[in-house]
Amino acid sequence: TPPSPPNEGKFTKGNNADEDEPLAVSERAIIKQQIIKHWDQPVGLEGIKVVLHLSLDIEGNATILQVSGLKGDKQLQILVEETARRAVKKANPIKNLRPDRYNVWKRFNVGFEPSD
Repeated sequence: TPPSPPNEGKFTKGNNADEDEPLAVSERAIIKQQIIKHWDQPVGLEGIKVVLHLSLDIEGNATILQVSGLKGDKQLQILVEETARRAVKKANPIKNLRPDRYNVWKRFNVGFEPSD
């Protein structure tokens, strides 16, 4: 089998996609991996699960609508939200998402824990 051409930052083609299926674990992992590699998580997040509520456009550009799961120190909450927003901005556009599944991945939540 010949190798696939490089993605060049665009979307992969899907075959027989079912737009009614929920966001797959693999799709969530694709997005999460691209964000986390840019996220310098602040010290002090031990035991806290941060949830990013995301909206993506058809090109894969993500925007954080809300950050939830933050508790405790207000300054730490602000720092976590700022660093998360920077990570999402650096990760844009999210690659390898199937455009025929846009209605599924255009808006969703993804959780992060310090161990990620």
